[in-house]
Amino acid sequence: MNKKKWYRPATLSGKILLTVSILLIIRLGCNIPVPFISRNYREALTAGSIMEMLNTFSGGAFEKMSLFALGITPYITASIILQLLSFAIPRLGDMFKEKSEASRKKYRQVTVGVSVALAVIQGTGLSIVYGKRGFFTHNTWYAVLATVLIWTAGVFIMAVAGEYISKNGIGNGISLILTMNIIAGLPADMKAGYEMFVMGHKVPVMVLVLALILTMALLYIAAVYVLNTAEKVIKVTYPSGRTAAHTIQNELPIKFNTGGVMPVIFTSTMFSLPLMFADNKFTRIFSQNYWFRGGKEMIYSTGFLIYGLLVVFFAYFYNTISFNTSEIATNLKKAGGTINGIRPGTPTKEYLDRKMKYMTLLGALCLFILCEIPTFIGHISGFNMSALGGTSMLIIAGTIVETVNAVHAEKLGTVKKYTPSLLGRKAAI
Repeated sequence: MNKKKWYRPATLSGKILLTVSILLIIRLGCNIPVPFISRNYREALTAGSIMEMLNTFSGGAFEKMSLFALGITPYITASIILQLLSFAIPRLGDMFKEKSEASRKKYRQVTVGVSVALAVIQGTGLSIVYGKRGFFTHNTWYAVLATVLIWTAGVFIMAVAGEYISKNGIGNGISLILTMNIIAGLPADMKAGYEMFVMGHKVPVMVLVLALILTMALLYIAAVYVLNTAEKVIKVTYPSGRTAAHTIQNELPIKFNTGGVMPVIFTSTMFSLPLMFADNKFTRIFSQNYWFRGGKEMIYSTGFLIYGLLVVFFAYFYNTISFNTSEIATNLKKAGGTINGIRPGTPTKEYLDRKMKYMTLLGALCLFILCEIPTFIGHISGFNMSALGGTSMLIIAGTIVETVNAVHAEKLGTVKKYTPSLLGRKAAI
């Protein structure tokens, strides 16, 4: 067997097999225990809904205190930090924007390095905080050091595995790892939902409830698909021939939701960080299970507004990165292309800015609404499970849509990524 083809498969089936194999290995790692931890360690952990949220994103590894207890969140946090810093540090920004393989590889290495540093900080903080509550069999410096090193190794393994899937497998590796961890918690939540809404009813009622749940799930996935594929098409005219009468009509697409589920993943990661260390009146603002409560707990619902603002912020942030209106306007002018009714140059840039801002705001609001629909239904019905919550369901549905698109693109022999091109695509005329 050709070693190069095994590690870098050229066929679709090989890439799918590679992706599934890596994901299964990571699931096994979620069950490898860390030494020096007391059998009664659960008493030292943060209890309640906050624990459920952390467990969801780590696939149950946090509760088990296994090799991958920190999950993939340090890597996601590192990505957020570096992308924000790319605007302030020119060298980092150039590295991020350059399309050469060498620059991409270097940027990935920097991201992995920062994620390892964050894992050390988070692991040390958790070990010290929980160590005082009886987390270790013997709360010693070597127990803390060993735990931090093991957790950091786990983050490094998942970060490298995610990058490897993105490069040689199918879909976005980081999104797939996060989605797999969430799906790992679905059976328990589905069982609890079955016992709450279905069990004990007559057969016709059971069939009706199951059909209703299935229909709602399919409609939800369909809505996410529409959100991720919808776009605004702008007509672009290019000269063809020696006279102005001969022109070519092309299209420049502006995606409704450029960032996909990444704004939600980033926001959820930011919200999960405070929950790792404490459960108090401040951190409960970041837990969705405390939202929409009455009385004195109504203050926790401010987290709902903060969550929405962060989703909108990251949606704008992603559009700024992927849709450079200045560059597009300049390229259109050089190629002689014009948007119908808009002059080339600065007017074109201003026009694209207005369209982009409008589309991004509308897309971010729809993304936020889709994210919170399951959460709101859960609060009304009294069924609050993290794996079936709004954020989790949106990440699952969004990743499924993105992965299916990646499979279709692979079948066509192309890599389908949204990159606004100079010529756009030819319109049907």
